[in-house]
Amino acid sequence: MELFYKEYGTSGAELIVLHGLLGSGRNWHAVCSSLAEKSRIIVPDMRNHGRSPHSSKHHIADMVSDVLDLQNRHNMSKSFILGHSMGGLVAMDFAFHVPNRTRGVIVVDISPRPHRGAVAFVLDAMAALELSEMRSKNEIDEALAISISNPLVRQFVMTNVMSDGGHFKWRANVPVLKAFLLESQAYEPAVGSVFEGPALFIHGGRSDYVRDEDFELIRHHFPQARIEKVTDVGHWVHHEAPDAILSLVNAFIEGVEKQG
Repeated sequence: MELFYKEYGTSGAELIVLHGLLGSGRNWHAVCSSLAEKSRIIVPDMRNHGRSPHSSKHHIADMVSDVLDLQNRHNMSKSFILGHSMGGLVAMDFAFHVPNRTRGVIVVDISPRPHRGAVAFVLDAMAALELSEMRSKNEIDEALAISISNPLVRQFVMTNVMSDGGHFKWRANVPVLKAFLLESQAYEPAVGSVFEGPALFIHGGRSDYVRDEDFELIRHHFPQARIEKVTDVGHWVHHEAPDAILSLVNAFIEGVEKQG
């Protein structure tokens, strides 16, 4: 599948950045604009998200294949792969299955175990709305507020609303993503999955997507893993603490590059 993408920077370390469920590449615009001073970065909208095509297939293996296609199209021989949440699951599996194309892996607020799918209620709320009957974005926001009380979460959901021929519709392929959420709730790396290369795991201190008891599991699959906590932030670490993300990612990439 040919994904929509944006490119930042022209030289330096090769980096591919993968957003999370219901997000898009533009969620990472501010961070990647700064990272581009030292790196060449490709930021796609993942399949069934943003401006990329929709498909009935939305498995982690499909997305790993999409990332490999991106690498090939952009003549990237060996890249750092950074992924948040859903993108982090893809980054981990990419490293397991294509280690010779992985310079290092950076995983933001997800661990290699089953997750209960905290956004299930969000997808349910989206699926329940008849967007084509809505007359304004304010009306959509008011309808979402019945199920989603947190205004910041609603603001994030509203980035998925688009106008098409005078009617509103979701950018994201909501029914397919609901099915994927069930898959991610059962996610575990295949037996024997190990990436021996450099790895950085960043997690929010107020998020339960990475718990202290996950550290042993992370290091089982990623023996070289560094694990960094960003205190007082939740799941969307790159929104709440972009400077911390920049500092950690730049230091990690520079350290790996110096080792040759």
